[in-house]
Amino acid sequence: EVYALSIKDFSIKEKGTYVVVAENEIGSARNKIYVDINNIPVVVKGLVNTEVELKENLQVELACIYKSRPKADVTWLVGDKTLKDGDEDSRVTITDETGKDDEGNEIMITKIKLSPATLSDSGSYKCKLKNCAGEVVSNAKINILKSSQFIEGLPESLEVVEKKEIKLVAKILDSVPKSTITWHKDGSAINNTKKFLVGKPTVDESTNALVDTLTVTDCLLTDSGVYSIKSSNKVSTVESKCNVGILSVPKITKDLKPNIECAENDKVYMEVTATGRPVPEFKWYHLNLETNSEEEVLPIEGEISSQV
Repeated sequence: EVYALSIKDFSIKEKGTYVVVAENEIGSARNKIYVDINNIPVVVKGLVNTEVELKENLQVELACIYKSRPKADVTWLVGDKTLKDGDEDSRVTITDETGKDDEGNEIMITKIKLSPATLSDSGSYKCKLKNCAGEVVSNAKINILKSSQFIEGLPESLEVVEKKEIKLVAKILDSVPKSTITWHKDGSAINNTKKFLVGKPTVDESTNALVDTLTVTDCLLTDSGVYSIKSSNKVSTVESKCNVGILSVPKITKDLKPNIECAENDKVYMEVTATGRPVPEFKWYHLNLETNSEEEVLPIEGEISSQV
């Protein structure tokens, strides 16, 4: 005959050794079995979202700590793609180890390391833990960030003739996340106007860099100053500067007196004032002959005087 023992809603309290005894008046027979309990894997500490800046020989690691009885099969995925140890030209390393928690219970640790990490490693990662009792998944995102970088900045200085246009060009490698690009004059932001034309960025096919331009039309002396371009994202801000000077034809701002009357042997004093960039040089003539009897006065607010 067949005899059976059924246990409903089996829990950890019921696990252990079970003994069955068959006996009659002649004797007895014993049989035993150890009954254990299988648990769906439990994540003790799951994957953590990771955000790092791209640099040379960057290493990125994700780890999942879990408990499982029996031991779970571990599968790592990025998106829907399964990752294996040694994938991506040996850049992927997957390790599994055991340890103890603070209470002395056994825990398992699975890790994935990307080395060196690249921009293409950004994505959604999954650690899937599966045994005969069930399956759980831990998720996290890896974001590889890249700062802005000038491959061709502004010239250190630039001189432009008055009434002409200033054209400044910079080439910037694209960043992750995408950078905000702004132009400035003497520290103040430049808005796109008829005077200041901020060009729409284009792509340089030879370098794959963004080309940004600023054009200042019909330059005046007041357009002299320090121009700069800034490229900013959450990683960093980079800046390139150019000191722009406006060249101008000399202009007389204080004329000589049209007539001077004096007595013979008197001293005669004459003065003229002019502006210009570069600073004008004065020459005095008497009867169409140049004279070197001259004294220049230091410029005051952009003007310079000459006396004789």
